[in-house]
Amino acid sequence: MRGRSRAGGRAGRFLALAALSVASCGRVGFDLLPASGERSEGGAGLTDGSVGTGGGPDDGGAGAGGKANGAGGLGSGGIGGAGAGGIAPNGGAGGAGGTGGAPDAGPPRCPDPVKPNPDPCARVSRLPASPTFDGLLDCGLEAHPIPTTNSLGDVQGSSASYAVAWRPDGLYFYVEVKTSRVVPAASADPVDLGDAVELFADADGTFPPPPPPHYDATGTRRLVISAPENRVASRAQGEIDAHLQVGFPKPWLSTLFRAFPTNDGYVVEAFVVGADLGVSPWLLSAGNEIGFDVGVDVSSEGADAGTDGGRPGGRYFVSFAGAGHTVDDAPDVNPEAFCKPTLDP
Repeated sequence: MRGRSRAGGRAGRFLALAALSVASCGRVGFDLLPASGERSEGGAGLTDGSVGTGGGPDDGGAGAGGKANGAGGLGSGGIGGAGAGGIAPNGGAGGAGGTGGAPDAGPPRCPDPVKPNPDPCARVSRLPASPTFDGLLDCGLEAHPIPTTNSLGDVQGSSASYAVAWRPDGLYFYVEVKTSRVVPAASADPVDLGDAVELFADADGTFPPPPPPHYDATGTRRLVISAPENRVASRAQGEIDAHLQVGFPKPWLSTLFRAFPTNDGYVVEAFVVGADLGVSPWLLSAGNEIGFDVGVDVSSEGADAGTDGGRPGGRYFVSFAGAGHTVDDAPDVNPEAFCKPTLDP
């Protein structure tokens, strides 16, 4: 299977837990304030009953009531609240409240939007700013389904989507997995024995000619990221592999990846750089060709996170090398399975 046993030969090795470098600001396009902005009170109605000035530019507050039966102030700018009734000195009746103002359009959520590509296997979009790892798809990108028909073994109950984008110093991956059962591998076992995401990257989209197909000694890597251990805490436990290369697999100690729990599964974000591929420097620019693939590992129905961790059930991928969908066609064995897109400007 896959050129090596998934269960044998690696048990007992400890997979290191990578620390996450937390950015000090939100992800690309993230508003530091909610769209409604700050509240501001509307002005008081005048003593002669005319309408007072409204609230501030975002969520306009309630206009204060005018004196002597004056109308309440008109909330302006954002979602203005109704003006309060007029004050009624000497027994006079209160005036009517003002109406709310129209909402502000606010700043654009994506000031530098990415042009989505209908087929990332053909072309990969450029990410306008460095990614932030928060479990959310970075601004302007579009997620595409991973076909469960491109599968080996039992993958029922799982579905996934992915996005990929490039920066001058690496590749950004986002993978969202929907499943009712999340059982990662035990900490001493290979990561792909449980629920996990597999990322594949090649520096230039070219490989040694077959037969047999094999990874470049430098420039081609498989990166496996474990699913979170529970529905509360994120996790960064990964493994890096280079099929049949000496010294692999080994723990992936990068700080640029993490898995986040969701209500219906989990999300993986990662940024693959030249050091991960054994290429330094790895400088990307528009018009370059690269190689990539994405896969999802699904634990078996009998897996139990409370006892033995995950057990392999099946896997599915963005792309296979051939139509047969055999072990020899899968990207962890055969780099010819990789998508080989061009990088967009």
